Amino acid sequence: MPKQNLCLYLSFILLLISPTYEAQVLGLELIEDKESITIPFEYKQGFISLDIKMADIPLHFLFDTGAEHIILFKKEISDILGFDYEEPIKIAGADLHRIISAYITRGVPLGLEKTITVKRDIIVLEEDFLHFDQITGESIDGLLGARFFRGLIVEIDYKKKRIILSKSLPKKVLKSKYVKLNSSFISYKPYI
Repeated sequence: MPKQNLCLYLSFILLLISPTYEAQVLGLELIEDKESITIPFEYKQGFISLDIKMADIPLHFLFDTGAEHIILFKKEISDILGFDYEEPIKIAGADLHRIISAYITRGVPLGLEKTITVKRDIIVLEEDFLHFDQITGESIDGLLGARFFRGLIVEIDYKKKRIILSKSLPKKVLKSKYVKLNSSFISYKPYI
């Protein structure tokens, strides 16, 4: 299955998950009192691969700026960790014919290199129908959606293979030349 179709499956997940932690802005607590932090990543077959810890278990997730939610592809991981599931939900693929069962798990401890561990709600797929392992050539356990970093400025440096998370725009960016593009945000996703 082509990479574009796999990404479209994720784009059509029609879920509304209200955050459990409404009193805080998600993302800001990741860098605590620092102005910014830098997180290394690997670039595999056009995907950003991040090392993540889920309940202190090291896993590999793909970072998808177009996805909103955190998705665990391998239910056996959450079963082993003993996570509680809410009632099953149904998600549809891009073709709107294939329906997959998934579960919502609340308050899962997650952390990246150089960040503190935070609690987030995740979606756990009943079966891994995306098979990113086959595309990237390495074990991929899930997808890290943009909601994880909400409230932060995210700079992706592909040359140095790093993500810089900041609370505000760095002065070097404000002083440099840039082009302003008209954009709109729909469900926290940027459209240019």
